[in-house]
Amino acid sequence: MFGQLCLAAQYQRDLDSERMVGLTRTIFEAGGHRGADPFGYRTVRDELGRIVKPRTLEIVEAEAEVVRRVWRELATKSTDDIARGLQHDGVRRRVDAPWTRDAVKDIVRRGRFYLGYVVYRQGAEERPGRHPAIIDLATWAAGRKAIEARSSGTVRRSSKHRVYLFSGLIECACGARLHGQTRSSRGLEWRYYLCRRCDAPAILAADAEGDVLSKLQELPLPPSAVQRAREELRRHLALPSRGTADERRARLERRLSRLKAQFEWATSRNPNTVRR
Repeated sequence: MFGQLCLAAQYQRDLDSERMVGLTRTIFEAGGHRGADPFGYRTVRDELGRIVKPRTLEIVEAEAEVVRRVWRELATKSTDDIARGLQHDGVRRRVDAPWTRDAVKDIVRRGRFYLGYVVYRQGAEERPGRHPAIIDLATWAAGRKAIEARSSGTVRRSSKHRVYLFSGLIECACGARLHGQTRSSRGLEWRYYLCRRCDAPAILAADAEGDVLSKLQELPLPPSAVQRAREELRRHLALPSRGTADERRARLERRLSRLKAQFEWATSRNPNTVRR
């Protein structure tokens, strides 16, 4: 009975999944949008606040102007610079949070949508949408060209080569701890410490680490620590040097002791065992 119930539940799950995929495909082919309202748009509703069928998006002009500004500035500025500019000018987001690079990147990621298209399977397919466009093709092309020019020749390196000595240890003026981040530009990588709470400019990791290490070098060691280090050094200098033969002999002795421990139990249980 339990197996039959499991099979029925799995069958229902498969039906729901197929129905959802089909619904998403149908909405895409009709040029509609499924999900939350993207920044710059809102769902058209009637006088009673009910969604007008079929669902259609209309432009929110205040947010649309921010989208246009982001795409215009992409031709000459990075996403970090754009985020700092929006925050400095007091531009409000839809949520009560400061402008960050990720928030700007979310607008950049929806570039084709802001051109008036709907996409399916992460851009594998696209069709003209029912919503009006916010940016024109020339603005989108200029922004994409600038992004590709800045990212061309980027060196991809493993994260194990990126060491942040003071990540989570040093604090920003707002009280939040700084985190490490690597940025690539013109084939080079630059390490930074930045704050994820406020819009304070990032700090070069090399400069921050150099300042902290120089201050540490200026600090005097306690006399007790110096004395312990000297005693440890004398002890090591007094020990005889171990050659290759000594190390090999030590390894063989350890192996012999392990073999004795392995066969000791069998010998003690059988007194007639002949020792060789």
